[in-house]
Amino acid sequence: MSSVDRQDAFAIFSELMLRDDYFLDSRGAYVGTQSGRDAAEAALGDALSLFVDRPDYGFIFMAFENGKPVGGAAVSYAISLALGTVVAKVEHLIVTESRRRTGIGSALIEELAKHLRLIEIARLDVDVHVKNQAARDFYLGLDFEPSNEERMALVL
Repeated sequence: MSSVDRQDAFAIFSELMLRDDYFLDSRGAYVGTQSGRDAAEAALGDALSLFVDRPDYGFIFMAFENGKPVGGAAVSYAISLALGTVVAKVEHLIVTESRRRTGIGSALIEELAKHLRLIEIARLDVDVHVKNQAARDFYLGLDFEPSNEERMALVL
């Protein structure tokens, strides 16, 4: 991710972190007492720096339309005990509000899956907010399988 890509990623993910009702509803579980726009922007900047400095942790996968960023996925790696290999997790997926329901999200996930297969990642995981039926339907439509688990967080 170059500095230009970093600016695009910051713009895309700021939209999610500062305006998405589902993200904001879960924010307390993920960040504890940190709150407010400044804290969110600082955390996003730190996260993007980690993606640049530590590509072994994961990467940002972006979608562009006519040279402008219209979507992105923050992808992190983990080791699956069930599969005995490395898997990836979409930590956050965002498509700009004006471009939602146009196929960009589906194309982004499909291209991401192709990329992950090329680098021999065995599975792609995603969490969906329990009240976000549209996101649930989106992922089910892309052949994701429900895991019948609920994500929990402990801020350390």
